[in-house]
Amino acid sequence: ERERERESEEGQVTDTFWLAMSRLYDSTAPVVISQGLLNKCLQEQAVKDDSGIVAEGADRPEKELVVQLRLDYKNILRIENLWEFQSLTKLQLDNNIIEKIQGLETLVHLEWLDLSFNNIEIIEGLDTLTKLKDLSLARNRIQTLQGLDKLNDLHVLSVGHNQIKDTSQMKYLRQFRGLETLNVTGNPCADDECCLFVVAHLPWLVYLNYRRVTEQSRTKANEQFQEVIEALEQKDHDDARQAEEERDKRDQEDLHRRAYVNGVSGEEFVRALFAEDGEAGVINNMTQVQSILDVFCEVFMENCAQVIEIGLRELKKRDEERRQFSLCVEEAIEVNRQQGIAKVNKLVEFKKQVLELDGDDLETKIVVLESDVLMLKEELLDLEIQLAEQLEEVTKEFEMSYTELVSGFIEGVQAHFSQCREAESKFTEELTEICLDILGKLAKNELDGEFPEEARMMFVDKESLMAALQTAHDNHALCIDTKEDGILNRAKGDLKAYIEELSNTEMKRNRGRIAEIRHFVESIRDEITQTAPSPDLEM
Repeated sequence: ERERERESEEGQVTDTFWLAMSRLYDSTAPVVISQGLLNKCLQEQAVKDDSGIVAEGADRPEKELVVQLRLDYKNILRIENLWEFQSLTKLQLDNNIIEKIQGLETLVHLEWLDLSFNNIEIIEGLDTLTKLKDLSLARNRIQTLQGLDKLNDLHVLSVGHNQIKDTSQMKYLRQFRGLETLNVTGNPCADDECCLFVVAHLPWLVYLNYRRVTEQSRTKANEQFQEVIEALEQKDHDDARQAEEERDKRDQEDLHRRAYVNGVSGEEFVRALFAEDGEAGVINNMTQVQSILDVFCEVFMENCAQVIEIGLRELKKRDEERRQFSLCVEEAIEVNRQQGIAKVNKLVEFKKQVLELDGDDLETKIVVLESDVLMLKEELLDLEIQLAEQLEEVTKEFEMSYTELVSGFIEGVQAHFSQCREAESKFTEELTEICLDILGKLAKNELDGEFPEEARMMFVDKESLMAALQTAHDNHALCIDTKEDGILNRAKGDLKAYIEELSNTEMKRNRGRIAEIRHFVESIRDEITQTAPSPDLEM
């Protein structure tokens, strides 16, 4: 509504006026967003008196607390120095001479951004502004709709009066299913046909070019672009399904990684197993080998599936163990904290009563108060010692239980990898027997059926054949050992790292708590010292 009123007014302004404004801007030196400019703008946004003038001595708000900032009509050429505005949700940069969108990366809480009436040619620099709901880029020099992909929460977009010539670019906006208000008026492509195109391709749109989209417009647009829309909807459906499948795949890969069983998928593992067979690889394609190869793959993949099942099952147990441990630690710390608060509140109340006294009563009570402060310090430190001992005991129990879980996982993995080795050894033995039989028949010219030429080179002599089979077997064993070692080393390494992390976290907490107690006690003693009667004054 703000932009509509402004464009309505400015649409009536004569070319002479705009020429005059252009000359005014040309005569004014371009500026960047300096600290001086920011301080001036913040001062203008400070508390004003009844006349609307900034009150003398009004406090300038801290930059990190500012939620709205106006930098319009400042002849700004370059955006910079906004990194301190960590809480900013609304930013006005309209009516400047900005040529490039930049310097906004840190404004991650921004919801409303006005960059209209500038000289911007490319939409860029907005990827981190994922909370942006309202964006105005009207009255610029933009030719292409792009650079908005990360703005999934976009509700209002104005790109009116730019240089967008191709109506088909509006299809880019189909990804913004929450977009309700769009302005494209004033572009070379913005004719009646373009409006119907937009309505057909963005059926969720409520307002287009400052007008509510009517049912008549929707019906006409759908009739005109029915075939195109059906094709697009099918593509959207296919893309969504593919994206979901890819997301599920990533989630599963992440889950398998946490369970230490990534890369153990049966088919994937088997491919890796035979990938380095070299010349011997052609033997596996012979019809005489298929039956034993199928049996081996079935047994091997079944054991891989068992390893994955063990990994996922044990991961759930480890996650639950961690959760229970965290709850236990949090409960112990909270109980200890409440006990400390009760003791502190008791002293604070007594201190308040003492400091309200005067004369001899004050002097006597201060002595008592100082003694109580020292006693409080000892009590708080005793509480911290008790907590540290309690957490140490709980942590030891957790470490034992967690280590047992990891050990159980390792034993299960080792058992199934042992069966994988046995299956591979059996396969190699049977393969060797078949190959020797084929070698003998070839020598006697008794082999039935056709024999592949690529395999014939492997059966020139027994020594070469046996060397190739042994090399393949060694590669298989190395592949299995490497995969098993990787799983076990990661499990053991993560266990060690997690236990060290627990120790470091507790040490940091303990030191922080002791420093906190000492600082609190010292602050109380300083307050007492400042309140106590001075002996020199009494004399």
